[in-house]
Amino acid sequence: MPLHINNPFGAHRPVTTFVAGQDANGEPFHLPNAVQEYRANAAIQRGELVQWVAPTASVPLSVTPMATASSQLIFAGVALNDAATGETVQVAQHGHVLVRTGDVTTSLGEYLLKPSTTAGVGVVASIAVDATTVAGTVLGVVLGNDDGTFTPVFLTRL
Repeated sequence: MPLHINNPFGAHRPVTTFVAGQDANGEPFHLPNAVQEYRANAAIQRGELVQWVAPTASVPLSVTPMATASSQLIFAGVALNDAATGETVQVAQHGHVLVRTGDVTTSLGEYLLKPSTTAGVGVVASIAVDATTVAGTVLGVVLGNDDGTFTPVFLTRL
């Protein structure tokens, strides 16, 4: 029986930066995560936090950039591609993703929270996760430094 090596980044694939999720040619590489496809209910950028939009008689369940006033309980995940209204957007719901967090400095162990000032843009903070933290407040854990646009995060609701 042959030995199979499972390398999500590709065997000997030259990488420019793991933070941007691109190889030396600017092509994205696979990051292990759980993905679903939805209809974009508004223009969505790769890396934005998205929320569910309830279906109607003529529009299926869809997603839109997460609003600052939204409950974190309707958080759908992180967009993996750009999509115009009506197009299909792939949404990572669990696992390793690159998230738009604005121009902030991030570090390993901080938490990803819902947007507070700009729709779709996650907030990174160090908070005390204890009995007073509302369930679902923390959307993920930061895995390292950002590159000015994206922050590597492992999505998991705490």
